[in-house]
Parts: sequence; structure tokens; C-alpha cells
Amino acid sequence: MSLFTRVLRTLHRRFSKRLLKVPEWRQELEAALAGAYSAYCSGSMRTNTEASLFLTSWMGGKDDPLFAAKLVVDVLMSEVKAGPPNHAYRQRCRFCARMVAAIHGEAEEVHEHPAYAAAIYSLNCGHPYLFKEILVRLLLSCYGRAVANKADLFSQLAVAFDLLEHPKRAEALLRHVQTMARTGAVRPITADFALRLLAVVCALQTKIATVFLLNAEAEPRAQTVYGLSSLQVDIAWTLAICRTAMVAMTSPPRLFAVSVEALKHIAKRRPATDDLIDIDMLMHGLDRSRYPGLAALSSMTVLRIMREAPPLGLDDESLAMTFVNAGNAVLGNVDLAAEWNLWARQYFEELIKLVDCGEIRTSPDVQYQVAQAHAGIGYSYSNLARTAGHDERTDLYSNAKRHLDHAIGLLQQLRRDRWIEARVWAVAGRVEAACGRMHDMHWRFAAALLAGATHYQLNVENLVHFFSPDEDTRLKYSEVLADIGDTNTAILLAKAAVRGIHHYAAPSEAIEDLASEEARDLASAYIGTRTLAHRTLINELSEVGRYNEGELAYDLLKENEYNEFTRRSGAEAVVAQHVALTPFELDAIRQSGLGAAVLDVKCLDRRDAIVNRLADIFSGLNGTIQGMIDSRRFSEAQPPARDGIDPAKNLGKTDAILRFIASGSALSISLSTYYEKKQLVVPIDIRALGLLIFEFRQQCRSSSSDLPSVHALGQKLYHILFDPIEDAIGKEIAHLYIESDRLLASIPFAALHDGHGYLVQRFSLAYLNRVALYGDAATSVGNAEHAAIFACTNLLGEELPGAAREAEIISRQLSMRPAMELDCYIDQQCTVEGFLREIVRPRGGRGLVHLATHASFDPSSDASSSLAFLDKELSIRTLRTLLEESGCDTGLFVLSACGTARQDIDVEGFSSVLLRSGVRTVLSTLWETFDASAPAFFRRFYADVGNSPSAGTTALAAREAQLALLTPSGDCKAEFIHPAHWAPYIVATARIS
Repeated sequence: MSLFTRVLRTLHRRFSKRLLKVPEWRQELEAALAGAYSAYCSGSMRTNTEASLFLTSWMGGKDDPLFAAKLVVDVLMSEVKAGPPNHAYRQRCRFCARMVAAIHGEAEEVHEHPAYAAAIYSLNCGHPYLFKEILVRLLLSCYGRAVANKADLFSQLAVAFDLLEHPKRAEALLRHVQTMARTGAVRPITADFALRLLAVVCALQTKIATVFLLNAEAEPRAQTVYGLSSLQVDIAWTLAICRTAMVAMTSPPRLFAVSVEALKHIAKRRPATDDLIDIDMLMHGLDRSRYPGLAALSSMTVLRIMREAPPLGLDDESLAMTFVNAGNAVLGNVDLAAEWNLWARQYFEELIKLVDCGEIRTSPDVQYQVAQAHAGIGYSYSNLARTAGHDERTDLYSNAKRHLDHAIGLLQQLRRDRWIEARVWAVAGRVEAACGRMHDMHWRFAAALLAGATHYQLNVENLVHFFSPDEDTRLKYSEVLADIGDTNTAILLAKAAVRGIHHYAAPSEAIEDLASEEARDLASAYIGTRTLAHRTLINELSEVGRYNEGELAYDLLKENEYNEFTRRSGAEAVVAQHVALTPFELDAIRQSGLGAAVLDVKCLDRRDAIVNRLADIFSGLNGTIQGMIDSRRFSEAQPPARDGIDPAKNLGKTDAILRFIASGSALSISLSTYYEKKQLVVPIDIRALGLLIFEFRQQCRSSSSDLPSVHALGQKLYHILFDPIEDAIGKEIAHLYIESDRLLASIPFAALHDGHGYLVQRFSLAYLNRVALYGDAATSVGNAEHAAIFACTNLLGEELPGAAREAEIISRQLSMRPAMELDCYIDQQCTVEGFLREIVRPRGGRGLVHLATHASFDPSSDASSSLAFLDKELSIRTLRTLLEESGCDTGLFVLSACGTARQDIDVEGFSSVLLRSGVRTVLSTLWETFDASAPAFFRRFYADVGNSPSAGTTALAAREAQLALLTPSGDCKAEFIHPAHWAPYIVATARIS
């Protein structure tokens, strides 16, 4: 006898006794249903016939179908938590849906069917997956197939799919209902509901024009369905979508939540004028949310209220401001600007006409709004001009300049000095630049940077208070300067834009007072919609080869995407570490006289003179910054002391030196081998090359990037750098010494790809860093066969389990060498004092030191760039000072820490400091290493490197270790084949021996 048959017989016996008390009777029902579910899990109860037979016996033909449907939901789902759907949860939901949909109902309309009501009930109980399953079962049942009007099911299914994060399916169902509604075959309430939900979908996609079309399509049904005007219903849905969008931080607001909010508001039956202030405030709040485009929807709704239901006592300034806000909200969104320029201009022009004809009475406050309207028209023309043809572009820029000049004239007459005026001047500056008037461009932007200066703090040596607090003004000036080649000044303004965004999103003093997660989420949302500034800064830094600063800005951008730094204490300090003024920028600012020029900035009578002075300074600031870069001690210029030293004289027959020097629009490539020297110059786009190098580095250092992308970028770089010299590199060459300027120095050459394999699969590689050739390092007489191992495995607030495994592997391997004397300093012994004592130990150019710890590099400060030890941190500045006095003649120095190969304009890197002190060879890293793969790398490395390794033998050992990670076996796991794990390790030397 099957389990299903036993369940049916038990039901007949139990329900023949109807004298049971009600509680006992319900218990019997629950037990029977539990038995049926067990049968379902065992493979029975899988057909509609079996489900109907069970329900006939279970209900006894007497129970209310709606009560029975809800009872099924209660019994099966009462103790089930609605978390992420797993197999058991989905199975229970499917059985419940099968039972509910099989309950017979006599309803003519689908919304009256007990299963439909049970679906809504399950949603209210917190089971969206069950909600969807019941609706699908009902739709596929005999009843669902026969019913004429399926629109109610489709509308609710759209809500269900949206809740389950299938927005495309939801939108498709709603569009199907829209098509059905146009035939008149859908109930008015269903048609209105579907159209409103579709409008919500479009609003979240910033398709604001479509939202208004859908609202117009739903308009005839407003009075019939709700007994309200279409304006009142539109306001309810606008408030609902804007409010829910404002607090939606990690995922889009759900259709269900928006509809509940809208229907609650409709039930209040408020006059349209009562909602005016709420909608107007939403416009400003949405600007800080993840959906700033909705500000256009709210502002245009405000304007509609002003026109159709103006509040009593409305003043002329408020009405004028409404037109300006509506136009600015449209233009302020990049996605809308190209499509809606004409619409925005219409708002501005309408205001000007209303003032000119006297319908809006003029006053200084109204004239201020008129000035903003002219500026908006100018902005709209300039937007169109950027994508227009040459002939049309001239006329468009001419119109833009005419309106912007008119706006500026009005603002100068009114002398309000508000920071919002900065955007008017900035757009005018961009127009002047597009027309080739550079002096006027600088003058306009100088005025923009000083707009409202009487009301805010100004400090030219502080990025947060670097002139106008408006990040849009700073960014526009940066973009224009980058276009004309003033990249150094552009970087300065882009840095100020980024710092301003973070500061005004959540100032550090305010973060401490934020008790709720919502406030922190809003800060993250504000930054998340303004990442153009971060990307602009990253690109500009990359174009001029300032990769360390670029990577810090990149990391800041990524941290915000993961909502990390806005939730941490001390967020302002963290941002300052990522984006800071470098010493050479600070020196250039001081030398240019920027601070002195703005001493009297709060005096309006002196403003024009200060603007003129500021424009002159900014026009020459790029050259001042470049001069500071060129004068730095660690510039690429080769000092005369090196001219007589030829590193190629010690080359072996299988060695070659490749030198790359990028200058202007050309790349110089020279090849030196045992037999010959060859040099050529190829044309390049140096800005594009900088961007390519930066993108390649980011793809390499991120273990989650896909390998095809890494290979494609590696091939692009390979074709630029190696194709011109490929034929000259003979087949006998097995080792390359690579020397390059700062632009190319941070390339992970090992990961370059020729279409067949990585460069490291053809050659062993060493980076030639001739910084030590200022003079000959002294060679001491001491214990040549000595190794010192330092490993900090448990630093304050950070554990480094990989360092412990690393130290164990290395010490075991080195201790087996009879001629090697070994000292290990692990954890408590890993101190700065012990480290400094060991690195000055005489080794006669042999032996080795290995340090496994955490490192940090700050491109703006050698005091903040440090190696971590148990007791304290050791900065580059302190290390350099000691080694300049004592020297270090160790043969091999291994820095197994994050980014120890980095160096910058103002900060000499760890590798350079060691090489200049006399170290023969340094193994360091280009970026962060992994605890999982580092031990495997060093296991193979120390198996191949000798007691007294040269640069060549060290490079060969490093290559073998990298190839081992590329060939999964043993402790080399499959994921280690990604360059993130093996490409950061580089060998550097000052001499070829």
C-alpha cells in the first residue's frame, strides 16, 4: 500500500467522526496535511488529481475554500523562516502552492478565487517565493487557463518576480498588461495598478519622459478607481517612488514596497497643495541618493502643482525658483542631459517670458532666478554643442556664450556672492575653452573658484578647502585643464574634487554623531553617484605615470563600492591617506603665490583684482608643478656620474638589456647584448600608454579579474614595447635586464603576453635600477654565508598567517645547507632594533636577509611609508638615514611584504634605498601578496637560489618559482595561475655581475 493511499484512508476514518472538538479537529487537519507533505517528499502527491483527491477528503466538502487555503499556508509555512530560498524551502513552497491552487473555487473573476487571496496572504506572511508559486500554479490550472481576464495574475506575478530579483520578467509582464488594457479587456483598477508599476520601473531606469507618458495613459482611470484627481494620484506615486528610492542603499526599491507606500498615501485623500513642501524637499534629498535622476521627476511634479493647484499666497520668487529647479534637475543628470536639453531650456525660457510680460513681478530675488535661467539656457546650448558638427557647433557655442554672459552680468549687479554661482562661471569657462580663448577660460574658472568665498573657509594648502566647495566646479576645471595638456594642475583640482565629495558626504566630526546606519548609508550613496571625480583623477594620474597615487585613488573608489570606509571610524583620515597633496605640489603652490593672492578674498571690492591675479597663477601653475617634479632627486635624468658606466660590459652571451624611455610622443627603445647594441624610436600616445599600463596593473593585481582580459591587455602592451625590437632579440637570449623611466617602471613585465604565453615563460627578468651608481658601495670582510629571517605573524590588529608558513619553509630549507649560518627572528623577536642590527652586519656582498611582514607606501610621505614590526614601524626615512651612515653589503635582500617595489617622485622606494646602500640584489613586490600563495612561491625560490646569489641567478630562481605557480601541483593550487599571485615578485639590481 502506497503512502498516499494510507493518508487517504486515515482521512476517511478521522473525518467520519465530526463530533471532535474544534481544537482537536484542527490538530487532525494539521496532522493529515503533514502526512501528505511526507508523501510528497517521498515521490507521491505529484499530480493535480492526487492533490484534488486529498483535498476532497481533507475538507470533507464542508469547509470554506478561503479558510482552507489560508489554513494550508498556515500549517505548512508557520514555522518556516523566509530566508534565501534553498532546496528544502522551495520544495515546501511548491507543495503548498500545489495544494492551494487545487482548492476548487466558483469565482468568476480571478481576483475572487481563494488561491489568489491565499497568495496575497502568503506575501503578507513574508513568503514571496510562495506568493509566486501559488500564482503560477493558479495560472497553469484548468481554472487559470479558462478564465478570460488574466491581467490580475500577470500584475501580481510582476510584483512577485520583482521581489525575487527578476526585474526583466516583471517589466515584460507589466508591458503585457499594458497592451491588454488598451483593448479594454482589463479592470480599471488592474490597468491603473500595472501602469503605475511600469512607471516605477521606468523611473528607476531614469526614463522620466516614459514615466509621464504612462501617468497620462493611467489618467482617465484615476477618478473611477480612487475618486481623486489624476494630479493627486500622480503625487502619491511620485512620493512613494522617491521616498523608497532615497533609502534604498544596496538594491533597487521593490515594486511591492512602492505600491504599499502609494496606496497608503492615496487613502489619506490629501489636497495636492498639502504635498507641495514634501515633494520639493525630496528633490534636494534625492541629489544625495543613489537615484539623483529622480530629482527631475519630483521637481517637475512640483512645477505641475504650481500650475494646476497653486497654493494661496504663493510669492513670485518661489514660483520663479520652481522653474529654475525643474530645469536644473533635468540638466543636472548626465543621462538625461543629451535627451532633455530642449525640455530644460523650455522651463528656463518660460520663466524669462513670464517675468518679461509681468505675470511674475520682478524684484532682486526674481532677477537672481532669471540669471540662473539664462545660465541654464547657456548650459543647454553648450551640451548640444559638444556633440554637434563643426558648423552647428560654432552657432551653439555662440548662443551659449550670449546667455552665460547675460547671466554673469546680472549676478555681478546683484552681488550676492553665493557658492552656487560657481557653476555659472564654470560652464562659461568650459565654453571659452571650447572656443580656444584660454585667457578668458582661466579668468572664468578663477571667478568660479572664488564664488561665495565670503561664506566658506578657504585654504589653498588643504584639499578640502581648496577654493569653492562645489566639487562640480573643481571637476569641470580639471577636465578642461587635462584637455589642454595642463595635467599636473588638473590632478590638483581633481584631488580637491574627490576630497570635497567625501568631506561633504559625511564630515568626520559628523560621523561620530551618526547613531544610525541609515546616515552612513546615505553618505555612501552620495559618494557612489559622484565617482566620475574618482575616475577622472585616476585617469589623469595614470596618464603622467603617477601610478602609486592612481592606485590609492582606485582603492578608495573600490572601497566605497563595497561600502567599507563610510562605516569605519576615522573616515576622513582614511580618505586623506588615499588622496593627498604631494610635497612637490605643496612646494609649487607656495612658490606660485597662490596663498598670498587670496588673502583679501572676502572683500568683494577687491574680488575682480584677485580673480585676475588668480587666473594668471593658474595659467602658469602646471609649469611650476612640472618644474618641481623635474628638480626632484629621484627624477629620471641620469646624473653625469653615471655617464661613464656601461652596464652592458658584464653581459653574458645569453643576457640582454632592454631600456625604455618615454618622452613626449615618442618611445625610445634600446637593446644591448654581448654582441651588439641597437636603438630605435617609435611614436606613441603617451597618455593612452599611461592609461593602458594602469588598467593592466589593476587587472593583474586583482585575483578576481578574468584571465582573457589580462591576456588582452598584456598583448597590447607587448605589441607596443616588444614588437619593434622583437627581431633583434636572438633566440639565444634567456635573461633580460629591463631598465625604464618612471612611466614604465611599475609594469609587471613578467605578465606581458605575446599571444602564446607570458614573457616570464620565455625569459628570466631583472629590473635594472642604477640608482646605486652614484658611487661604489664598500665591500666589507665578514661572514659571507649568513642568513637572517624576520617574520611578523601577529601584528596589532592584523594577522599574517602566510608569514609564519613562509618563515618555517625558509628556515627549514636554509638550515639544511652546511655552510649557511642562520638566525631567525619570529614574532616577539621581530623588532626594529634587531632588524637594523642585522642589516648592517658585514656580509661581503653575499648572504641574505628575508623579511616577511606588512608594508605600507604613501607616495606623499617617506615618513608614512613603512615596514611593520612587532614593537613599532620602520619608515623609509629612518631606514635611509641609518643606511646612509652604515651601508648594507648583503648579497640578497628579500622584502616579502605588500608593494615594497613601489617608489614615487617624492618618496624613494624600499628597493632603491637598499640598492643605494650597497645591497647587490633585492626581491620585492609590485603590489599586495597573498598569504595562500606566498609560501609556495618561496618554497620553490629558495630551493633554486644559492648561498651567494647574483642578480642573474636570483632572477632565474624567481622565474622557476613563478612557473611553479603557473603549473598547479602539490601546494601550488589552480587559482595561483592568475598573475595576481606570481607577477608582483620582481628582482632588482644596480649592477650586472
